[in-house]
Amino acid sequence: MQRYVDDGKTDALENAEDEFLRRALLLPQEEIARAQPPAEFTPTIPPIIFGQQAQIPEEPFTQTFLNDQLGIGFDGQNLNFSIGNPPGIDQIQVPQAINEGPITLTPRPGGGFDLSIAVPDQ
Repeated sequence: MQRYVDDGKTDALENAEDEFLRRALLLPQEEIARAQPPAEFTPTIPPIIFGQQAQIPEEPFTQTFLNDQLGIGFDGQNLNFSIGNPPGIDQIQVPQAINEGPITLTPRPGGGFDLSIAVPDQ
């Protein structure tokens, strides 16, 4: 009985696929284009931390959040992230510094780290 039920479902799925293809091939391109929603390319910057929004200017900048426990900045050559001890998050311990290629990771005394990434010239 189960085999007959499964065969019936398989046949129904194949028939539905065939019908979909038949209808899709008969539709004019203009009608297909109207059926698609317009693309939305407007970037949105969602709130990052407790309702604050990051605003990233085209020139060097520094922004901090949560009493300087989180930070992001750009000095013209490096993209810098700072993470200290934000409230409600366990202390972050980085065992060693890293200085390889464009990346520098520096542990902070008492927990947290500073991460700097060199931005290549464009």
